[in-house]
Formats: sequence, C-alpha cells, structure tokens
Amino acid sequence: MWRGLLAGALLSAAAPPVPLPVAPAARLHQAGLDALHSGKPTALRDALALFQQATRLDPGNAGYWGDYGGTCLRVADHERSYFMAVRGRDALEKTVQLNPADVDAREELMQFYGIAPWPLGDESRAQEEAAAIGRQDPFVGAREECRLGRIFENKHEPGLARTAYAAALRFDPRNAAAAAALKRLSAAKS
Repeated sequence: MWRGLLAGALLSAAAPPVPLPVAPAARLHQAGLDALHSGKPTALRDALALFQQATRLDPGNAGYWGDYGGTCLRVADHERSYFMAVRGRDALEKTVQLNPADVDAREELMQFYGIAPWPLGDESRAQEEAAAIGRQDPFVGAREECRLGRIFENKHEPGLARTAYAAALRFDPRNAAAAAALKRLSAAKS
C-alpha cells in the first residue's frame, strides 16, 4: 500500500501543476477591470455590464459589488443619471452589508451621501459612514471627516462642517487640517 502512495506522490511531483479553473464570475470581473482601464470611449459602460454579470453569478462577493457600485456612480456622474446613482448607492450598501470592513465602499458612500442632492443626499448617513471608517482606522477616519467637512463647507453648511472637523479631532487630536478648519470657521462665525 505504501508503495502505491509513494509512486503516486512521485508521479504527482514530476507532473506539471494543473491550473485551477477560474470561475466565470472572476473572469467577468477581471474583464470588467480591463475594460475600465482600456481608455476606450465605451470603457465605463463596458465595465459596468461585465461587473453586473459578475455580481449576478457570485452575489456574495463584496468586491464585485464594490466595483459595480463605484462604476455605477461614475456613470451617474458622467451621464447625470439619477437611475445609475441609485444603483450605485444600492450596490455600495450591499458591499458594506457583505463586508462591513470595506473602507473604500464606506468612503464612496460617505461622499455620495454628502454630495448628492436631495432626495439622494443624506448628511446624517454621510456622518455615519465617516464615523464607521474612524472606528476601523482612526487616522483614515480623521482624513474622511476632514473631507466631509470640506464637502459641507462647499454646501454652505458650516454647522455640519464644524461637526465633521470636531469628529476628525476626536479620531486624531493632532490633525492640523481639522484644527485649522475649526479655527477658520469660528473666526468666520464671529
């Protein structure tokens, strides 16, 4: 019996490795990434279709949903499409549902909720995403709270901006950008 095992081990060691088959969803996802970086005028739409197919074949893969959602938001921005904005938001929410530690998806959601006009925009949801990022990584959270503060300043919401900068300082008390912004906003208020 051991001779058979030894012979099998020797044969398998001498044979070239057999490549593992790549799942169809993974091939579609990679094709989507390739399309996205192709530089073709149809790159966004081509990638979008491939990412969508990948999510249908493997609906439990957070990475596929994240790339699909991010691409939907890029298409929405490029084409000014409400429908694609909703799709992108929903896909990123699905990403976070599948992988709560996905900081990239949370950053995109934070920006989406902070920038999008009503009825899509939601300042409290933007703040929730920034806080969730900060709980995972305080330094990244401070950076994102500062980004959110700038978004709120651009929307002429100084109270929300102050709240975001104060949150940045809670995550990183030495964050010079947040401290300077709070000082500037306080001086403007006076």
